[in-house]
Amino acid sequence: VSEKKDKKQQYELFLNTVFADFIEKYKISEVRKKNYRVIMRTLLRYEIYATTGKRSKTINLKDVTSDTLSQIEYFFKNEHLIAKDVPQLYKKVSEKRQPKPRGDNTISDMMTKLRTFFIWCYKNDLIQNNPFKNFKIKGCVYGTPIYISMDELLQIYQTNLSFRPQLAIQRDIFVFHSLIGCRVSDLMKLTPKNIIGATVTYVPNKSKHKHVNTLVV
Repeated sequence: VSEKKDKKQQYELFLNTVFADFIEKYKISEVRKKNYRVIMRTLLRYEIYATTGKRSKTINLKDVTSDTLSQIEYFFKNEHLIAKDVPQLYKKVSEKRQPKPRGDNTISDMMTKLRTFFIWCYKNDLIQNNPFKNFKIKGCVYGTPIYISMDELLQIYQTNLSFRPQLAIQRDIFVFHSLIGCRVSDLMKLTPKNIIGATVTYVPNKSKHKHVNTLVV
């Protein structure tokens, strides 16, 4: 009982403790962890903004409701405006880039990642109720994709970029990636050992923890 009580006390701090712990323990690629760290820093700025003038400077997991999620969503969408009125946010939790307006799809993605965090908390008995149970995330809206043809891809590949060697490297990566069709995280891990005969063979990092399927291109 004492250990269980200590565990709950350890997770009293919502933003600056539990989310960081979640990122370290959740089985995702390093690229996705970086994405989650961006959200964590944004949540930390929200915490500073939401608790200004209040005795408690932290937000507990048990106090998060669907209304809190609506406030967080509002902050995600309007942070670029809020930062102008509350510049100390970025002094305390800085970013490499100044805040810019976020589109609806970006907000939806951020809230989806936040929901993953709360599901993890619920499954690990850190909270009794998942606040996302009564909160609806707006779906992403995409336009009709327009694909380049093989002829267009070859035109890009054959373009002389000798005057920009670094750009030529990026062009080659783009062409190769377009043809192989793997995730960026898997692309960055490929080595000559993945080339077997006339194929490129690899195990997708995202699904390897659930089932090991070797893809052959």
